Amino acid sequence: MNLSNIITTILQNQVVTGLSFTAILGAIIFQLRNVPRILIDATLRFLTVQLTVVSTDMAFDWVDRWLAQQPYTKRAKMLTLRAQAEDDDMPLASNYSEVHDAQWNLSPGPGLHMFWWRRRPVFLERNYLSKESDNRRGKPVEMLRFRTLGRSQRIIRRLVTDVRQHTLASDMVSIRVWSDHYWNNVRGKKHRPLDTIILRDGQIERIVDDVTWFQGARPWYLNRGIPYRRGYLFTGDPGTGKTSLVMGLASHFGLPICVLSLSTVTDDNALFSAFSEASTNAIILIEDVDCAYPAQIRETDKESGRVTKAGLLNAIDGITTPDGRIFIMTTNFPERLDPALIRPGRADVHERFDLLGPTEQERMALRFYGHLPFTPVLAPISPAVMQAAFMLHPTDPRAAHEYLANTLA
Repeated sequence: MNLSNIITTILQNQVVTGLSFTAILGAIIFQLRNVPRILIDATLRFLTVQLTVVSTDMAFDWVDRWLAQQPYTKRAKMLTLRAQAEDDDMPLASNYSEVHDAQWNLSPGPGLHMFWWRRRPVFLERNYLSKESDNRRGKPVEMLRFRTLGRSQRIIRRLVTDVRQHTLASDMVSIRVWSDHYWNNVRGKKHRPLDTIILRDGQIERIVDDVTWFQGARPWYLNRGIPYRRGYLFTGDPGTGKTSLVMGLASHFGLPICVLSLSTVTDDNALFSAFSEASTNAIILIEDVDCAYPAQIRETDKESGRVTKAGLLNAIDGITTPDGRIFIMTTNFPERLDPALIRPGRADVHERFDLLGPTEQERMALRFYGHLPFTPVLAPISPAVMQAAFMLHPTDPRAAHEYLANTLA
């Protein structure tokens, strides 16, 4: 019996034919159940533009703060409470009645929302992705999904611009810290005006001019085949203003800060992830780089579970490092650093932060006491020690001088 006869015999069997028809009909009915969802998805893709923002990106914090200020949030029924302390000097509340309004805000909570923005409807979906969706991180990822009617990106782009302008108008500097394979958002700090930082004459202006030049120098770098990134090495004694200037630069240029401690990075792959996942416009701050393991040991490539020095060097200026980054490394002991770490291309600008002499002391006292007379101490002293003296004697410059003199005795 050939194949044709076998097929004919099977088709003439009513039981087989009935079962086959039932199976085909069931499959068709099952697929038809998905037709409404398919039609809805196709309609949404055709008639709307979608924007997704996840909490692993620094832009998420900007959008969340923007949402908290929208009129819709004042009447929304589903809300999310977020701690938003804005000032380190603000006392911590010991009970609910003492919580300041500036220490928290409300934004739309998980679920579906619709609000009007610039006379157009905006649809918002907020939810949490499960931990399994990103197994490198220790906490679930939160997602915001916006939809606007129309096929043009114009409205979405205007919304993003509005979010950015709201962020620039804020008096807060966004700060994130790398830990557990994740850029964790921490409580931001208020802007630090550059004129509150006392350094040697012309030093702040020189650094600001260099950052300003770099921000507009992308074509200059590309035309010369140079990776578009800038590295700074800030050296000096503790309390001389290195970290304060980083805050001042972030405030002045409206940039977030990503703080990276190499002791918390497990291996080279984690280091590459940290650098690649940081916001492209962020200042990446590596504090006390002299204390880092790879800065002290040259041959560590065979050791597992550690960041190698080769990994650190490649992360700063390797082929996988994204463009547009500003790296700032700080150290109290520059003599401990390997020359390969601080060569041009990794640390293009070297700035030493010195103790304050009489002229700088008078400038700093002028900010605290106005025109009340202050007598500088003869020995150089750090801004941190001077600030401590001024805060102990906020209205008495003579007492502050005596305190400083006794400290140096």
